[in-house]
Amino acid sequence: MNSKSLQKEELHSQGILVIPTSNVLVWSCVVFVKGGYYGKGKFKFSIQFPKTYPLGNIKVYSATKIYHPLINIETGELDLKVV
Repeated sequence: MNSKSLQKEELHSQGILVIPTSNVLVWSCVVFVKGGYYGKGKFKFSIQFPKTYPLGNIKVYSATKIYHPLINIETGELDLKVV
């Protein structure tokens, strides 16, 4: 399934859409929030896999400017170490 066929489907009703980019180590993600404080929000993320995958840590960056305690306000990097 390619990205054009994905765009035609109603995948946003599932809540999360993840698509690889032309670089297999970088994926694009969109999260559609249905309720709560961020309800009706649409947030874009970039998922970056290390060249040594599955060794090494995957990094997730918010492409959408958002205030959240788990997202570094300067870099947009998601930090799950604080959980």
